[in-house]
Amino acid sequence: MKKKESIWRRDWSPYLVGSLIGLLVCFAIVTTHHILGGSSTFVNAAAAIESIFSPNAITQTPYYLEKIQEEALINWQAALLCFLFIGAMTANKLSAKSTVIWVPKIWKSAFGPSRLKRACFAFLGGLILVFGARIAGGCTSGHGISGGMQFAISSWAFFFSLFASGVCTAFLLYKRKG
Repeated sequence: MKKKESIWRRDWSPYLVGSLIGLLVCFAIVTTHHILGGSSTFVNAAAAIESIFSPNAITQTPYYLEKIQEEALINWQAALLCFLFIGAMTANKLSAKSTVIWVPKIWKSAFGPSRLKRACFAFLGGLILVFGARIAGGCTSGHGISGGMQFAISSWAFFFSLFASGVCTAFLLYKRKG
């Protein structure tokens, strides 16, 4: 007899989670007329911070004029990212084995046990990813999930490129051979 899925399990079925994400994207499109994505939030946050120090900067920067002229600086995407974080933390706490691993074993064996070094590299990797996402005009969730569901060629190209670069980076960083 097959075991029933439970929200208390550490690992969920990828088929169940994929189906739920698909339903969430459909619900978001029907109710808000927006696809899921979040990288614009970082642009909006940068604009909000910059406007504190230089109020005219937003109105004089072509990028800001093009990207956020009609949008509020803090919008639904900011709420989405906040609730994604809250949801992830909640899911972690509800799972059967709620543990925080600051430095994974594979990282420790390659780069040492420093939490600060791990955090700095994770932050740098995130910055590079968001920078690349903004150049591509989207983000991993926008391209990988929403664009992929719409069979957008650019999104599939992004997703395969992201996967391939992740594999190459892992081989380079952890000095493994094919």
